[in-house]
Amino acid sequence: MVLSARRCFKSVFLPLCAVLISLLVLPLARAVSYPATGTPVPIPDNGNTSVTFTVSGQTAPITSISVDVNLNHAWAGDVRLQLIAPNGTALDLVNAIGGVGVSNENFAGLYNFVDPSTPGAGTFANVAGSDVTFTPGPYITSTAGGVPTNLLATFAALSTADINGNWVLRAYDLEAIITGTLNSATLNIVAAVGTNAVCGTPPAATVAPSGAALCASGVGTAVTSGVNTFTWGCNSIDGGSNTAANACSSIRQYVVTAIPSAGATGSLSCPTPINGGANSTCTATPAMGYITGSISGCGGVATAPGVNAYTTPVVVADCTVTATFSQIENGTCGAADGVAVHDAPTVGLCAAGSASAVSTSPSQFTWSCNGVNSGSNTSCAAPRTYLLTASVSGGNGTAVAANGGVVAYNGVGTVTVTPSPGYAPVLPLGGTCTGTTTGSTFTSGPMAADCSLVASFVQSAITPTTAASPSAGGTVSCVGPAVFGGTATCTATANAGYRFDGLSGCGGTPTTSTTYVTGAITGACLVTASFSPVSVPTLSPVYLVALALFALLVGGFGVRQRKS
Repeated sequence: MVLSARRCFKSVFLPLCAVLISLLVLPLARAVSYPATGTPVPIPDNGNTSVTFTVSGQTAPITSISVDVNLNHAWAGDVRLQLIAPNGTALDLVNAIGGVGVSNENFAGLYNFVDPSTPGAGTFANVAGSDVTFTPGPYITSTAGGVPTNLLATFAALSTADINGNWVLRAYDLEAIITGTLNSATLNIVAAVGTNAVCGTPPAATVAPSGAALCASGVGTAVTSGVNTFTWGCNSIDGGSNTAANACSSIRQYVVTAIPSAGATGSLSCPTPINGGANSTCTATPAMGYITGSISGCGGVATAPGVNAYTTPVVVADCTVTATFSQIENGTCGAADGVAVHDAPTVGLCAAGSASAVSTSPSQFTWSCNGVNSGSNTSCAAPRTYLLTASVSGGNGTAVAANGGVVAYNGVGTVTVTPSPGYAPVLPLGGTCTGTTTGSTFTSGPMAADCSLVASFVQSAITPTTAASPSAGGTVSCVGPAVFGGTATCTATANAGYRFDGLSGCGGTPTTSTTYVTGAITGACLVTASFSPVSVPTLSPVYLVALALFALLVGGFGVRQRKS
């Protein structure tokens, strides 16, 4: 069947124009199409149904808008299609053409609802008493009775926030009996062409960037402070595209505080500020005579003494690194050094530094005074002495060691042994000491160990002292006593010209006998022998001559007898 020119125009040319407009005009204007969700959906009898367009990424103002609706309904007078923006702004695309229950034209196909200014767009008009189908294609939006409306003017004032969101297409069936179907729908929006937002490049900093530094073009959103970065987005101010919400970033830095930065004992320096997620390597510089004690902080483990470098863990917040410094102390021997002692010294070992354990040898005690904080060590020694202990067993005398018995290593000790009156030491002396006794003095051998000397005493006899009176008169001698407390027997002998007179003393009974027995002798005493001279008569000269003649006579007589 051959179509009339009018029907051909409506059925072929107008839909083709709508397609050309969609393919050529809208892409040049940066149109974005948003298909409805929930189609196809029946339009309930004497009721309504809705489908949704989810719009995003658009920037006000809208410069063009249209709606493509694929619709089937056998009574156009009962159909109302309403477009509702996210903020509630609404416009009828078409509403009861010719009146409810009156117009029986049919919708069957894809209809493009556009502005009056769209080239080739048709208008919906009631054809009384007819039962025809509106030709698919572009149509100007209209109110009840087919009065044209301005689609763009209705929605051009929407803000960006009002544009982006869920749009609704609500389809009504205004009277019972005949129903239809909403097969599909597409919302086409053309936003204004503007400058796209571009991230700025603020430098790394400890505080969040702000203002013009955020965006090379556009306006920055609120800045989010992350551990290692600051992030934000940039929004176009004239209809261009926006960046993603956190598409822009800059490096976040943290302050590392070094303590002490300067001081009498040393200083510490740390690179700061430091990028978040990086490490800071700090350097300690001890003053002359000091050593770095430890470095710690920012969550790290303290260094050992003498270490001057410290690397923090990953820095994720402002933090502090602290260094301590200790004075270098050289070991110095104390008062015990060089002092001869019997026992290992326990005090006065070191004037400075820490003392080691004391070592023992036969000749000396030795130790070291170790420096502190890398100070030098010093060796110390104390000469060793030994003790010669002198004692007495049973009393009756004394034994006294010289110098209190203290004897230097390899030296000799002496002991003076003194018996009580009437006693004598028992030799050899007892004890563990070796040596010799001369008179009352004991001398040890070279000493390399402690030793003891024990003296004991026994009673001894005491011989009396004798005297002759006068000394020229004779002699006296005593024998005994054999034991302490015994008696002595004394004998006197007179010299010529003297006569013995008697003995006395030492507790005995005086006697004129030449033999004398003393009393019990327990101490020194004196036995005295007394003598007196004998008298010789004086001769006259006559008597002497006579005596001489008598002698000659006697001598001659004797010679004569020997010859005969």
